[in-house]
Amino acid sequence: MSDERVWLKHPPTGGFFHAPVAAVDDWADRGWVPTDERPEEVNLATAHMKPPAEDVPVQETKPRKRAAAAAETED
Repeated sequence: MSDERVWLKHPPTGGFFHAPVAAVDDWADRGWVPTDERPEEVNLATAHMKPPAEDVPVQETKPRKRAAAAAETED
């Protein structure tokens, strides 16, 4: 059995999968296609420092007090 792998991309979702070559046909039935693209590697140590993408709205929230939050759940 070969350990060779190939990158697959799921165009509707933009997801990537590093699949064994022998499984490519099985994944193609589910919409995955071979690609030369690579997913962006994320450095988890610095990911929190990266600003959000401009097209993603940042949700402004205010901290709620525990009593107010508890009162809402009792209703």
